Amino acid sequence: PQKSAGSALLRKALTAFSSANSKEASCQDDGWSDAEDTEASKSSVKKSSANTTAIRSSNIGVARRRRAEKRRELAKRELTLRKKLVKSRTDRLVESAAAAEANSAEKQSAKLRLKKYRTLLQQATVELERELATYKSAGLIKGGRGNKAIDKQAEASQAKDKRQQKQLALARELDFKRFNQSLREILVSTTGSAK
Repeated sequence: PQKSAGSALLRKALTAFSSANSKEASCQDDGWSDAEDTEASKSSVKKSSANTTAIRSSNIGVARRRRAEKRRELAKRELTLRKKLVKSRTDRLVESAAAAEANSAEKQSAKLRLKKYRTLLQQATVELERELATYKSAGLIKGGRGNKAIDKQAEASQAKDKRQQKQLALARELDFKRFNQSLREILVSTTGSAK
């Protein structure tokens, strides 16, 4: 019985010692694990912060590139619009200059035609007035003084010719009026004035 009791005490002591050693070892392992966990946690935090900073920098870079591209696109559009505006204004100026030149040329041509018509009118007027004066002086048209030196017999014998000459004179006078009217119409249509 004593041997049995001693053995039981020995086993109990060994068990207690083993349990104490186990607890101490466990406490030491846990302490070492906590340090490693803390260090790992700090490293993880640093890595996470670095990753966050990198992502943020990347996002900022992307945003800047997008803004730069947008500014370039807006600048291209503005340049295109300015080119179109300049071309439009240039075309209008060219058309206006061409119209003004054509108008000026047309006016110059109208002035030359007017000068020519006036010259023709003056020449025709002088010639027709000379003929009318001749007919009037011969007594062929009313208003003439007549030629008192004309022989009565010659006048009687030339009555037929006189009538023909009178008709011719009247016809020439009518032609003169028509010619004058035509020239005036040309002047009015060309310059807006009969003068």
